[in-house]
Amino acid sequence: MYAKRARQELHRLERKREELEQLRETFKNDSGRHTLVLLDATSGDHLQAAVAIGEVDEADHIVVHTPGMTSLVNDSLVREGGSWGKDVDAMQHVLDEADRQLIDQNRIDEDVAAVVWLGYDAPQWGEAVFTDHSVALSDQAEAGGERLAGFLDSLQSTHNGDPHLVASGHSYGSSVTGYALQETAAPHEFNALGSPGVSANHVGPLHIIPGKFNVASAPGDGVAAIARFGGQPPVNEGHRIGTGGWTSPEGIDYSPSYGHSQYFDAGHTSTYDQGSILIGNGVASGG
Repeated sequence: MYAKRARQELHRLERKREELEQLRETFKNDSGRHTLVLLDATSGDHLQAAVAIGEVDEADHIVVHTPGMTSLVNDSLVREGGSWGKDVDAMQHVLDEADRQLIDQNRIDEDVAAVVWLGYDAPQWGEAVFTDHSVALSDQAEAGGERLAGFLDSLQSTHNGDPHLVASGHSYGSSVTGYALQETAAPHEFNALGSPGVSANHVGPLHIIPGKFNVASAPGDGVAAIARFGGQPPVNEGHRIGTGGWTSPEGIDYSPSYGHSQYFDAGHTSTYDQGSILIGNGVASGG
């Protein structure tokens, strides 16, 4: 029994070391636009980290995004070979869209930034046998929510001014964010995308005023239909992020989203709406 536990611990440590090396390699090649704002190699079974895009201490508009189940530093934040991971790319798409809209509206003095926050042990399919790591339970969402709340509070308190702060979560990450918002009032808006539930049936416990809760549920997204973790606030307390095809007021055609993983793709209606929310204009497509 002791030897088995020792082998498991060695495997966890080796996996963390590999992810640390990939972080180091990616930042070594970076132009300076990204910043490591959280690194924890001791608290959980997996390496925990957060990567900022842009000047989070100075930006007028900031989104803090929490990825969902199966997310790891390797793949979510960085990829083998020194490139940024899928969730960093996803938030870059949102920032690019927000910047484009700011320029179109002649708001060139306003800046946007993002943080991809993976400061919790996201459930992994292979760990479902461990009770507190199961994707079917809320243990990691509640524990991660407590840590995320502290991060959001610290981000607001150290910022130069009072930013427009958007909390965003995808899949299980929206559940983490929901639990966090029960413990902090720092964010002004909440985007829940492909969510299995955000821990509350009304916006009141989330410290979000009606109209500032934005939810996306694309056709074919089975996870969003579950509402397992505390349900969702009703539609009349918020807005639906668009997931259908749409032509923007600028005359640009945007693509629909389907399934669980297209909410952040470049050129999609859902990404346009997230950019619009980030700069304070709310959902633009009409849902």
